[in-house]
Amino acid sequence: MLQAWVPPAALSWNGPGWSLSCEAFFYLCFAFVGGWFFRIRTLSKAIGALIGLWVVTIAIPIVAIIALVHGYSDAVATDRPETAFAWFVSFNPLFNLPVFLSGIVACRCYLIFKESGKMNGKGYLLYAPSFAALLLLTGMGNRIPYPLMHNGLVLLPSIGIILGLAVGDRYLCALLSNRILVFLGKASYAEYLLHFPVRAAFEAFGVSWNLWQQAMYFTAVMIVSSLVFQFFEEPVQRKL
Repeated sequence: MLQAWVPPAALSWNGPGWSLSCEAFFYLCFAFVGGWFFRIRTLSKAIGALIGLWVVTIAIPIVAIIALVHGYSDAVATDRPETAFAWFVSFNPLFNLPVFLSGIVACRCYLIFKESGKMNGKGYLLYAPSFAALLLLTGMGNRIPYPLMHNGLVLLPSIGIILGLAVGDRYLCALLSNRILVFLGKASYAEYLLHFPVRAAFEAFGVSWNLWQQAMYFTAVMIVSSLVFQFFEEPVQRKL
């Protein structure tokens, strides 16, 4: 869980595992800075903190764009830069810490909403415009600089979607509360971590990735991640 600190090693072995390096660092930081952000009591301060963390997140990418860092600031969001600097900024745990802290502040926003009751059943006021903004940004990926998209530009819309769905409503949230979808949601991190090894296993057999094989791959990822979640992740969490 140290690979993300070394740019060339960030995506080695199992690429999605870079996030585990960040998690380990975040949990260490939680005892020192997490409590400070969790003590925010008003919605205005929480919104101010979110904006501040968002600015911090995109500060280095903006500086890199201004400085014209080759192989990083000259790429667009749909590219995949392979330079050490691009991996350093994108995957380094320290640069991703504001995103983790934003999650803590988002939790405070949720609790403030819950205590006031003013947003009960009105989650669509948050997730609908946020989802629209996210679609707009991703649809413009071939025009937006890679540093912005991969380090913070979509942070606020993402938080809006999470908060809106957490607050709930009688429409989309009711649909997503289906027991099967909730289980798959819980297994989603296992899906993220394991989809790459499963893909590598498929490619070892020389698949051509036709529609049928893609469906088999998708099904295999869901089955493997569900089994890992149910029989490994959940029992380990209970023991911890």
